[in-house]
Amino acid sequence: MRSALDHPPIVLSGQQAHIVGKSMQSVPYSILALAILPEHVHAVIAHHQRDIRRVVGHIKSEATRSLRAAGWFGERSPWSDHGWNVYLDRDSDVQRSIEYVNNNPARAGLPMQRWNCVVRFDPDARRKARG
Repeated sequence: MRSALDHPPIVLSGQQAHIVGKSMQSVPYSILALAILPEHVHAVIAHHQRDIRRVVGHIKSEATRSLRAAGWFGERSPWSDHGWNVYLDRDSDVQRSIEYVNNNPARAGLPMQRWNCVVRFDPDARRKARG
């Protein structure tokens, strides 16, 4: 059986994960939760006027640029072409997703993660931004 992947999956080291997390500080989006695991990344991103696929593409580009500046992934992107984008309409859905992402490293047997790019979820500000 042929694999759906064109290349073997990437496994990020701790140092590479740190670079990805640091790169998120330079993007103009409110990151409400972030978990960078060896084989995948979870993020909860606040509503933005830009289409979510463009937001995710921009985040991946910034992370790739930072990884390449450090000497990794020069030949190809470490990211899959598509991700899983879910729109969260209710505050309770956003909060549940934040908890899920924050607890993801522990479920994988990794220590809890804290990233400087993550901002506190403010439901009142969210409602005002969406009109």
